Amino acid sequence: IHLPSRIFRPIIARKISGKARKSASMEPELVFLGEGENIDHSKQFSWQLDNEIALKTGSSISRDSSYMEAMELFRQQQYQRAEEKIVLLLNQNPRSADVWNLRGLIAVRLLEHHQAEKHFLRTLELDRAFIEARINLASLYMSMHRYKEAEIHYELAKQANPNNPGIYYNLGLLYSETGQMDSS
Repeated sequence: IHLPSRIFRPIIARKISGKARKSASMEPELVFLGEGENIDHSKQFSWQLDNEIALKTGSSISRDSSYMEAMELFRQQQYQRAEEKIVLLLNQNPRSADVWNLRGLIAVRLLEHHQAEKHFLRTLELDRAFIEARINLASLYMSMHRYKEAEIHYELAKQANPNNPGIYYNLGLLYSETGQMDSS
């Protein structure tokens, strides 16, 4: 079975409509995973940033220009500068799930996968219903060949949002990768 090289679609923040949309102006970028234990260097994984990003209604972070600047730096692939903004934001508001999720994605881009895991777990500790963070964590686990953990988080995301086709797609890839095609 040939698996496509672009397989994951993690999302920075929640969408208003709840649907991930592919924008013609923002093609997914392929990222080669860096050196580290349990990471498959032969595969490419895609972490897509959607153009249309929305935050929880009434979230104080949605009015914070520093957060918007950090997101823009992330889009421009200026990950170190984005991380600096995120650290300042977390000093002001350490309980912002949106900021922790963005920090996790920055860590992925900086090839700091164990840090990314900590940040996504912190996001879920603050907001267990943050489906995109759960998908990000599951995708990270899959890229690290931690398939059981990936499956658990994809299944939890599927329970919370059974109409998200991306979750089923990622589960299918996971089952294919682990030889469990009858599960998909």
